[in-house]
Amino acid sequence: NETNTKGNDIDGKVVVQGDKIIYNLTMDATPSRKDLAYDVHKLGMFDDYDENALEVLSTKVINSQTGEDVTDKFEIQDVDGKLYVVAKAVDSTNVNGIDIKAAPWGNLEEFWNKSINPVDDPIIDQSLMGNIYRIVMTTKVKMADTDGYVIKNQAWQNTENMIKATEIVSNPMKKINPSKDVTVTKEGETVNNGESVNNGEIALNSAFNYELKSSTIPANRAYETSSWGIRDDFDLTHDQYTESWAVYANTDIYDGQTLKFKKGDLLATDKDTTLFESTWDGKQFTVKGTQAFFNLINTRLDLEQSWTAYTQMLRIAPNDGIKNTFTEFYNDVDRPSNEVVTKTPENPAIDVEKWDTASGWEQGAKGDRDTADDALELPAKDEDQKDTEITFTVKNTGDVPLKNVTLADELVDGTGAVEGIQCEAPVKYSGEHGGEGILTPAADNAQSEGDAAKLNPEWLYPGQTRTCKGTLKGVLPGTQHFDTAKVTGESVFTGKKVDDSDDWHSSRANPILSTLAKTGAFGGLILGSVALALAGMGTSLMARKRRRFAKTTNDTVEATISE
Repeated sequence: NETNTKGNDIDGKVVVQGDKIIYNLTMDATPSRKDLAYDVHKLGMFDDYDENALEVLSTKVINSQTGEDVTDKFEIQDVDGKLYVVAKAVDSTNVNGIDIKAAPWGNLEEFWNKSINPVDDPIIDQSLMGNIYRIVMTTKVKMADTDGYVIKNQAWQNTENMIKATEIVSNPMKKINPSKDVTVTKEGETVNNGESVNNGEIALNSAFNYELKSSTIPANRAYETSSWGIRDDFDLTHDQYTESWAVYANTDIYDGQTLKFKKGDLLATDKDTTLFESTWDGKQFTVKGTQAFFNLINTRLDLEQSWTAYTQMLRIAPNDGIKNTFTEFYNDVDRPSNEVVTKTPENPAIDVEKWDTASGWEQGAKGDRDTADDALELPAKDEDQKDTEITFTVKNTGDVPLKNVTLADELVDGTGAVEGIQCEAPVKYSGEHGGEGILTPAADNAQSEGDAAKLNPEWLYPGQTRTCKGTLKGVLPGTQHFDTAKVTGESVFTGKKVDDSDDWHSSRANPILSTLAKTGAFGGLILGSVALALAGMGTSLMARKRRRFAKTTNDTVEATISE
């Protein structure tokens, strides 16, 4: 017969790769020598096992009556999928008084079919006769799981070339395969009802699940479950494991005749590890059944069993082809899953807004001052001038962190410059008007979750805003100031460059014209000038007339003109 490692008869039971099949061959060596009229020259068995499906691990011969291991009294050879177990020869003296020395039989397949010379051939140890022996042949299923394949076995006993066949035993095989998927769930949905996105797209910084589906171990199986779990080495460059997991039943689970869990029921979570437990070492995730789970499913070897684990993940980096697999281990045999592939595009973007601090910022108005119509009017007189503080607001408006974030401020037209510009890290000012030192950043307002201590201080994260400040100086009277703030950055993943700019305007009046305009004296000054000019013209005419008149009446008289 054939048994499992617990001695249970498994003839006809389903086996899978890694299962052990123990063939127990009964060799009848009765009667004893004293009840025979001749010496026995040949005693043995051969087993025609399936060498394509099985690997022979060990063979031993046990005296069934005494339990003694007598393997050393037998020669054992494996010849092309036939295992021969034949009693060894011993020294003897034949009926003619000739000593016959024992020697190995050589090729046991040839010896099996060889005729016997009862006088001159060596004999076996005659004390072996009169007993029943059990040949224990332990094999292991090496063939990959194959649906419909049947492992068959039969053995034959040879006693003095009298052949007797045993019954045929068989074990069907069942293909079992774990499978993997990638899913996303909508709000309110349980994790086991998610939608597959395998070969699809996952948004950056969004949550998703890896679905780790176990094999379906067959009904009518030969073996109990002693170990069953899944190992997954996540792609930690692109995926972050949140340490949240759950296991659901894919089949009904009984305790004997009592239904304990229905298909689809929750079996375990990271907070309830009665039936399943997990480990996470920062590199590899493992989830496996506990002995309590095995005790349940082993009460019903006649039923199929399967389960699915879900791990919650966060996509933290873009790529066009992010691949992942896992490995299932069942009764000490590893089986790989299929490969899943997803892609995640990146959308880097950056924004800069420039505004005068006192006015505050409002898009298209107030301190924003994108056009000359919204220009900030600066005092005309020097004594009325005050420092005009300028604020630059830099924000990562994309979905990836940015590095090498740099601000510049360039004069387009007019006079003056924003000087002493200082920025909060990681923004750096590039230009001739930078100030000394850096500003201390305000509280971090990144959209990215996680320990702030783990954030790279040289990166501007999605949603983060940083501030730069400077002072507008040097705008001359009667001129305008028109400049553009420019900011650039690069994706930390691909190096893709992004930029943005914002115009800003101010103006300063001529102090003289500004004063006259404010007092109303500007119009009077023009009229007075005209009157004076006309009066001057009249005096000149009169003087000329007086000169001519004086010359005709008295050449010695000089006319004087009072101006």
